[in-house]
Amino acid sequence: MSQFLFALVMECKEMVGKKIAVLLGSSLLLGSVNAEPVVLDRELARLLQEHALISQADKELLSAKQQVEAAQSAWFPTLSVSGLYGREHIDRDIGTDTKMTKSELDASLRQTLWDFGKTSGAITKAEKTVTRKELERDLQAQNLLLAGLEAYINLKKAYRVANFARQSEENIKQQTSLEDTRINNGKGYTTDVLQAKAQLAGARAKRVSAEQVLSTAKNRYVTVFNTPAPSDADMVMLAIPAALLPADIEGLIRDVVQNNPDVRREQAGVAVATAEKERVKSNQWMPSLDLVASTQHHRNQDGVSGDRYDNEIAVQFNWNINLAGQANHQVKSAAADEAAQQSQADYTLLTAKETAENAWSDLILAKERAGYLRDQAEIAGQFLALARKERELGRRSLIDVLSGETSLINAQSDYSAAQADVVIASYNIVRSMGKLTLDNIKDL
Repeated sequence: MSQFLFALVMECKEMVGKKIAVLLGSSLLLGSVNAEPVVLDRELARLLQEHALISQADKELLSAKQQVEAAQSAWFPTLSVSGLYGREHIDRDIGTDTKMTKSELDASLRQTLWDFGKTSGAITKAEKTVTRKELERDLQAQNLLLAGLEAYINLKKAYRVANFARQSEENIKQQTSLEDTRINNGKGYTTDVLQAKAQLAGARAKRVSAEQVLSTAKNRYVTVFNTPAPSDADMVMLAIPAALLPADIEGLIRDVVQNNPDVRREQAGVAVATAEKERVKSNQWMPSLDLVASTQHHRNQDGVSGDRYDNEIAVQFNWNINLAGQANHQVKSAAADEAAQQSQADYTLLTAKETAENAWSDLILAKERAGYLRDQAEIAGQFLALARKERELGRRSLIDVLSGETSLINAQSDYSAAQADVVIASYNIVRSMGKLTLDNIKDL
């Protein structure tokens, strides 16, 4: 008997080992290779080219660059031309009344010599705004890449879980059919059949829930990529981007402080506010010096027949001072905006650190959980193989076999889902570090 049990155990281990080998062959933690790696890359590249958020960010960036050109143009001369043509009638108490056709043509050229920081301040603000818009686009791109990756991974996970649920239902259905046959042969029990049908109803309910999750995952994929969801056969699960992950939590926090896209955008906002404060100071408190050259041509002016030409070149000094202290109020307002932007940037950094720390914790715990679930799947597979053999020998009840079947499928399903959670957590870490770019993904 002991030799029989030993042989039975070894046979079961071999059977289960094959099952687990297949399962581990697609393991995320072991870095499964995409049979068509260019497909997802192409979809993500198309997402960055066609998505409305990227289009909006590109237009805002173009607008900001045009503002730089507009600000720089203030250093160039301004040409003003005006003229008139019409009838002039002058009635004089003393002298002769006149009725003449008159005309005027005036032209002036104004060149700013120095405005004590007004123009340079406007240029600096415009350049800082361009930087902020560039970082805004980078932020949107990384968010979209993360959304695309999550949609892809969750869809593949939903396919796997649904397949396991269908497999569980089918296996329990087959076992129920076997019990019906045993009843017909006078060897089974009606209570076993009822238990099998109860287990089958539960498996069907779980399969329906899995298909509902799958439907939601498909809808999310369609929303993100604006394309029909692929079939399970056309997808492979992604591997952990190990090359992009930090060695420890300290390295993660350093990268968050330096490269987190949310933090960088808010810091750029502070730079814009600082530049605006300096521009307001120069604009409100400082004078300006302009070189002005003008020429005027008058015909029949003021009742005097003939042409008159006036030419002038001069340095003009302008200083506008509001006696109610408007300049001080404007500067204080700009300083308050700068302080508000700095507070926002500080808070964004705080929340970015928290998010990164949570993502790191999620990754560590998800890896640990996946390892335990893998062990559970192996043990459940060994138990089920033994239980089926012992059922044939009359040493196990049907409920033992059904419970083992359910435990194995659930363990495999949970393990597969946990693997996907590990990958999602790892990509969240990469995004928090500001490294989630299309080039980095292609290099994996």
